[in-house]
Amino acid sequence: MKIDLKIIPFVLISIIHLVLEGMGSPWVQISKPLLMPVLAFAFYSSTLKENASIAHAILLSLFLSFLGDVFLLKSQSSTTFFLLGLGSFLLAHLSYIRIFSKLHWGSTMRIDSKYLVGLILYLLIFLALTWQGLDLMLKIAVPVYALILLGMLYGSLSLWLRNKESQNTKYILIGAILFVLSDSLIGMSRFSGLALPEWVYRLGIMCTYILAQYLIVRGISGFIKATNLSAEQQN
Repeated sequence: MKIDLKIIPFVLISIIHLVLEGMGSPWVQISKPLLMPVLAFAFYSSTLKENASIAHAILLSLFLSFLGDVFLLKSQSSTTFFLLGLGSFLLAHLSYIRIFSKLHWGSTMRIDSKYLVGLILYLLIFLALTWQGLDLMLKIAVPVYALILLGMLYGSLSLWLRNKESQNTKYILIGAILFVLSDSLIGMSRFSGLALPEWVYRLGIMCTYILAQYLIVRGISGFIKATNLSAEQQN
């Protein structure tokens, strides 16, 4: 199997960051903001050759995620920084939704009703578990964010349902599921009162987040390349 050397820095920084998270080291203040720029470096140039519009949208999603990472580093002591982080990731999810919509090539994003019911149930359960821990501002912000987050999952699920034979859409879907899990763990750790060791939350959040971003970006890039290759072969 051919290994893209551009992904190696991302893998190394991810491992270093997870070790630092497990140790509770203050050096995470440096390692965490490096993750998304290095991931962007790994995929931007190759995706740009295939589809400039999608490449720029990926770059925007990762830049907004980078801002979210930076803001959330300060969020333990400030609700303002938490809301800024929430807002940054909300915009990142909207950017991903736009990408998924483009990858439908003009078709409408749709999923079976059973999946939609599952998404709604997940939203209701999450809000039930965290609602008592939210202040008035967050009782508005968190449900709005959760809807957009699940909208991102909706888009990835719709893309997979249309292209079940594609390994790349599986990557995107799994990445989106992990993103929902990561953000759910953030909400549970801050607002649910569920007592777990802090390092469990930290590692759970970051493991799922890192894998989520990698799989989504890899899947989008791979899907674009496969689509272009198929079009060339047909011509």
